[in-house]
Order: sequence, then C-alpha cells, then structure tokens
Amino acid sequence: MTLLLRKSSAQARIEGWDPRNRSDDDYAAVDETRVGRIYRELIHGEPKWLWFLQTVPAPPPNSGHGGHARQGKVGARHAIHGGQAGEVINEGNPHE
Repeated sequence: MTLLLRKSSAQARIEGWDPRNRSDDDYAAVDETRVGRIYRELIHGEPKWLWFLQTVPAPPPNSGHGGHARQGKVGARHAIHGGQAGEVINEGNPHE
C-alpha cells in the first residue's frame, strides 16, 4: 500500500470542510480515504511531530511522536503496514 501525505487544508477542501483552520505543518495520511494524520505541535516547549491512525480498529501502536517529520512518517507507515515496509509519498512536504 502506498500512502499519500497531503496538506490537511487540501484534504479538507476535498472532503468539503473549512480549510482555513489547518496549520502548514498538518498532513493527512491518505490511501483511498484518510487513514491518519501527521502534524507538528509544541510539547513542553519543544516542537514534536505527532502521528495517529484514524482507522477502526487501530491496534497498538496507533499513535506516536518524534522530533522530526520523518519519524512520524515512519511510525505511521509501520503501524499501517503492520511493521512491513511501505511507501509514503509527500505532496508538498517541506520538512522531509
């Protein structure tokens, strides 16, 4: 399975939501539908990349964090693929 990382504002427009309240560091992980999210947030004053799966059920590990966007992409990919290798394609990700 190949996942597409798409800016959440673009995904919001596709899904008919208001795209204005989406950060530039917020990405939807998309297969045929949205399966997860990777975004940057301050935790204890330090920027961290968080990820989680939006599938039901999402067996552990179904969320995580790291200091770089790549760590979030790898964690989400491993959770979605059950630890198997998978490909993540970025749509305009400046933090790769």
